[in-house]
Amino acid sequence: MLSCPRHLVLPLVAAVAAASPRAVAAQPSPRQAAEDARVRYESGQRLFEDGNYALAIEEFRAALRLSGRPALWFDIGQAYRLAGDCAASLDAYERYAALDARAAARTNVAERIDEMRTCVAERDADAAAAAAASEAVDAPRPRRRRPPRRRPPPRRPAPPPVAASPLVDVDDGSTSRRLGAALTLGGLVAAGASIALVVRSSGQADALTRRYAWGDVWDADAEAAQARLHADQRRAAIAGAAAGVALAAGLYLYLRGREQGAYARQFTIAPRAGGAEATWSWPF
Repeated sequence: MLSCPRHLVLPLVAAVAAASPRAVAAQPSPRQAAEDARVRYESGQRLFEDGNYALAIEEFRAALRLSGRPALWFDIGQAYRLAGDCAASLDAYERYAALDARAAARTNVAERIDEMRTCVAERDADAAAAAAASEAVDAPRPRRRRPPRRRPPPRRPAPPPVAASPLVDVDDGSTSRRLGAALTLGGLVAAGASIALVVRSSGQADALTRRYAWGDVWDADAEAAQARLHADQRRAAIAGAAAGVALAAGLYLYLRGREQGAYARQFTIAPRAGGAEATWSWPF
């Protein structure tokens, strides 16, 4: 067992105690980590646009470690796909779809996953055919002709993604606007019904007044007409109240949805073959 002189123990303990706060202070704050992630992401975008996919993947992965945003898996998958690594691209796309299924539904990631699965299957078939041909050549039997190597399918132009790697995910207020429009429409229908009932009850009241203004007998027909008049008046009041509530709630929800939509603008940068596409969108 090794021993340390006593006169060296205290300096070592003091050095360790002094180094510990520095190690804690060396850890970046959440704001600094977010800023570093943005810098690494922008560096990866520039490398991607220059066709340097290997370094772009390293920058995207560094931004992913710093921020933890699932959408960066989509950028990594794009870089691997254009670099020709179908298996790595498939893994990145599947991670993106698993971690953020709602955002993946707005992009073409499902189409990319099917394309990469086809590519991996074709390359596995090519490798199996090459291995079988190699075994046939090495075996002690008559040499067979090596099957021709299948060419990979031509690369189809990538459709523009709807939203790749958005930096902000916010509610655009579309649900509130639709509900508000529906309530407003229902309020207008109720208001129309109330007006129609008011007009009909007014006509019934005028008819009763004219019929018995000159001393006619108040019989069962008059009682039934008066009952219908009162029923129409109650229905008109109920329909008018419902129309007022529906119109007020509908207008409030619609205006609130418009206000939410004003803050839902997004600026996205989507990598594409031979460059990148910038999109500025807002709901209407």
